[in-house]
Amino acid sequence: MAKTVADVMTSHPATIEGDQPVSVAAALMRENDAGAVIVNDNGRMAGIVTDRDIAVRVVADEKGPQTPVREACSPSVEAVGPDTSIDQAFQLMRSHAIRRR
Repeated sequence: MAKTVADVMTSHPATIEGDQPVSVAAALMRENDAGAVIVNDNGRMAGIVTDRDIAVRVVADEKGPQTPVREACSPSVEAVGPDTSIDQAFQLMRSHAIRRR
């Protein structure tokens, strides 16, 4: 049974710069069989974009596939290290009302 985040995390998550279009983020999600991509600003983590973010913040608002990822992403990110216990990560997610993992 998994005890730490390292036991369940993706070792090389997909990343994208915030000025890239959401179509590129969607393609990365497809290629990596993932529902989220980390958003960077000049190589530094600045947010996360999910498939739901694209659906709600881009498609539902009738914006196009060239919309910059920074306009669709959630800029508030909580990060933990690989040695964080699953219980600690779960409590952090719960305290911030994060429903997906």
